[in-house]
Amino acid sequence: MSVREHEVTLIGSKGSARCRAFFDSGATHSIFRRDIAESIASLEALPDPEDCIFETARAGEPIQALYRVTLDLRFEGQQGPVQRRVHCL
Repeated sequence: MSVREHEVTLIGSKGSARCRAFFDSGATHSIFRRDIAESIASLEALPDPEDCIFETARAGEPIQALYRVTLDLRFEGQQGPVQRRVHCL
C-alpha cells in the first residue's frame, strides 16, 4: 500500500471540480469533503452510517461518513474517467 497525491477532476451530475487529493492504493473507500461533493453531485444518505466510521491519523478521533455520491474521477494526465462511489462527511 502507498499513499499518493494527485491532481484530480471530480465529475458529478451537477458539474465538476478540480482539486488535489491523496489516495491510498489499498483503500476500499474514498472520502471527500461534503461541500465539494454537494456542489457537483446529489448526496444520498448512507443506509448504515455506523458501518462507515474511519480511523484517522489523530488517535481517538475517527470520522464518520453520512452520505455517498457517485463521481467520475479523472486523474491528471489520464485518458478517460474512473467511476467510483465515494463517501463524504
